[in-house]
Amino acid sequence: ENISINRFNGNDQLSLVAQANDINKQNFTQQNVSGGRGGGGNFGGGGGGSNSGITTTRTAGLNYRSAWTKDIDAYGSYFYNNLSTATDQTSFTQNIVNKDSSTYNNRTASSVSKNANHRIYFNFEDRTDTNNTLIFRPNITFQANTPNASSSTVTTAGSKGVLINQSTSKTSGSNSGFNISGANLQFRHRFAKKFRTASLDLNFSAGENNGDGFNYAINSFYKPFVKTDTIKQHYLDTSGSFTISPAFSYTEPLAQNQVLEFRYTYSYTNNHSVNNTYRFDNAAQKFSLFDSLFSNSYQYRSVSNTAHLGYRLQNAKYNLNIGTGLEYTDLTSNN
Repeated sequence: ENISINRFNGNDQLSLVAQANDINKQNFTQQNVSGGRGGGGNFGGGGGGSNSGITTTRTAGLNYRSAWTKDIDAYGSYFYNNLSTATDQTSFTQNIVNKDSSTYNNRTASSVSKNANHRIYFNFEDRTDTNNTLIFRPNITFQANTPNASSSTVTTAGSKGVLINQSTSKTSGSNSGFNISGANLQFRHRFAKKFRTASLDLNFSAGENNGDGFNYAINSFYKPFVKTDTIKQHYLDTSGSFTISPAFSYTEPLAQNQVLEFRYTYSYTNNHSVNNTYRFDNAAQKFSLFDSLFSNSYQYRSVSNTAHLGYRLQNAKYNLNIGTGLEYTDLTSNN
């Protein structure tokens, strides 16, 4: 089902759209901001999520545009996505070793993944006079998902179905996060003298994701000897990013058709990620044994300063641009 409602009144525009179906159809783009780990731990393949399956979609969106005054324009949008994807798979495989011998692999798997996403975008433009312009573009996305999956695999040999190995696994998780991508604040000023301008751009991005989940698997081997491995894991993941980049630009006319431009940009980036996995301690009856094989962490920091000087010659028949720049970057990475 689809709903679309539109309202227009002079410079004001308002639109509402909504959709609900269970036929794997989605007209709105979903932005993925939260990660998370899938299943694993069994030789038959993990029970992680999949893009296939039956998807139930519930979405709604709002678009807005208005001229608040003769100098101020504002427009933006809000979109909500709620997706639930269910998958059931069954497979039977025969591997012919030779004309008298075969192995058989019987596998079943199922998964359910739920995802909720809120996306907010806004744009504000203020042209108070012909010499000054202020533009503000904030945007943010919130997301949460809960992937759950299970699988079972049995491998046998010969017509009598002699067991070789079998595996069962179950995974569950929960992830949530937010993302601010490409938020921008821009101010431009034009002086009375032609081609003399100054502008300040501030770009900002940030994001954070937190997740935790459980991996459980029993792997049993019967040939050439009997052995059983049990995996019980609890993982905790967190990651974040932050980038800010202000830039200042100034242009100065040298002659009627010649302009000198100076631009300075500062950029700071800090990213971090911590992925910790713990095994189940049977004696303490809790997940307290740190598993370094499935754990890792890193932190990355970058600071850069860039200065640019350019010369521009504008002519009716040709344009000439010459420039030079200097950049200094300091990088720090720990893993």
